Amino acid sequence: MQVNVLSVTAQEFEGTRYYLCGKYYQRDGVRLHRTVWRAANGQEIPDGWHVHHIDHDRGNNQPENLELVEAGKHLSHHHKGHGRGFSDKAVEGAKAWHGSEAGLRWHKQHYENNKHKLYQIANYVCEQCGSPFQSNKKFTNRFCSNKCKSAWRRASGVDNEARSCSICQAQFEIDRYSKTKTCSKLCSNESLSRSKRKQE
Repeated sequence: MQVNVLSVTAQEFEGTRYYLCGKYYQRDGVRLHRTVWRAANGQEIPDGWHVHHIDHDRGNNQPENLELVEAGKHLSHHHKGHGRGFSDKAVEGAKAWHGSEAGLRWHKQHYENNKHKLYQIANYVCEQCGSPFQSNKKFTNRFCSNKCKSAWRRASGVDNEARSCSICQAQFEIDRYSKTKTCSKLCSNESLSRSKRKQE
């Protein structure tokens, strides 16, 4: 049970190819080193545990180079600078492949195969106006438009803050995005009068 290294950017395990994406070899979000460990040990990875590369080389995904480590210890280990990651050669090779014709073709096909997961449309009801609307499941869908979202925030007072009136010093509450500096129409008129007198 061995991983077949095809190039600095591609490895194959049990008939499936995995490509260097970010810091790990993966396919459809599934990391190769975790797949290899599960296959080699015949069990799932327990919650709270990580699969660690013993020699710190993320390009070496052979079963004998993988061990199970508690998540906290694993993160602490790497934060102390013990994880070398990939060699400069591997990183440069990955950049070149991702920008090549073959790499771009793979990304295009990968998108076509997975776009249905990205754009799942569902029906919702706006919390502000009650109108039905459709949106991507990927997002937080509470309002049918930014207009309704803003109206809800104003009505709920979630953005309110306390200010001191620039004329009478009284405390008043207002939306933090408002430029208003006075607590009332009377104080607002007085503020305008003072500004005019200064200009005269």
